[in-house]
Amino acid sequence: MSITEEELTAMLEEAGKRLIKINQFYNSGLEFQTALFQSLNDICEEKKINCEQTGAHTFPDILIDKFGVEAKLANGDKWSSTGNSVTESTKIVGLKTIYILFMKQNSGKQEFKYRKYEDCLRDIVVTHSPRYLIDMEMQKENSVFEKMGISYVEFNKNPNKMRNVRKFLKSKVTEGQELWWLDEEQGESISPIIKDYSSLSKQI
Repeated sequence: MSITEEELTAMLEEAGKRLIKINQFYNSGLEFQTALFQSLNDICEEKKINCEQTGAHTFPDILIDKFGVEAKLANGDKWSSTGNSVTESTKIVGLKTIYILFMKQNSGKQEFKYRKYEDCLRDIVVTHSPRYLIDMEMQKENSVFEKMGISYVEFNKNPNKMRNVRKFLKSKVTEGQELWWLDEEQGESISPIIKDYSSLSKQI
C-alpha cells in the first residue's frame, strides 16, 4: 500500500506522541532509533504499510513505503545537532522524500519535532569529515543549500559535490583565516576555519 507525504507526517506525529507517552529516556541515538522504529512499525502494521529499519550506518534509519525517516536524539535544550556526512555515501537511492524526527531530552522533559530533512540543514561543520549541522527551528530560506545556490537534489546529483563544499567553506574565510580539515576522534563539530596566530587578540 502506497502512502502520501501527508499520511507520512501524520504517522510521524503519532509515533512521536506515543514515545512521549511512554516517557522512556534514551541513553544513545541507536536506542532512540530502535524505539522510533518500533513505534512507527506498530502504526504501519495497523495500516498494512511496509516499514523497515535499515542497517548500521545506512542513511536514512527507517524506510516507510518510498519515504525515509532519520532519527535524531539530543540531550539539552537546543533543537540543533551535528548530522550526517555531506557525502551521503550510504544513502538508499530511489526515495521520494526523507524526513527527520528529532527528539530532545532536557531536565526530565522530552519533546519532538519533525521536518523534511533538506529543510533543516543549516550549515556544514567538520568532525572526521564534513557533516551537516541540523537546526530544527531554522527558516527554510536559511538552509545551507540556499547559501550555496543549489538545491539539495541537484547537490546530490553532482559527482563532484565536495567541490561545492570547498567553494562554500572558502566563501566563509576572512583575512587571517584558512580552511583546516581536522580529524576529531570525539566527534564534536568544529568550524573548518582556523585563524592565523598573528591575527589573534593579545587579550586572554
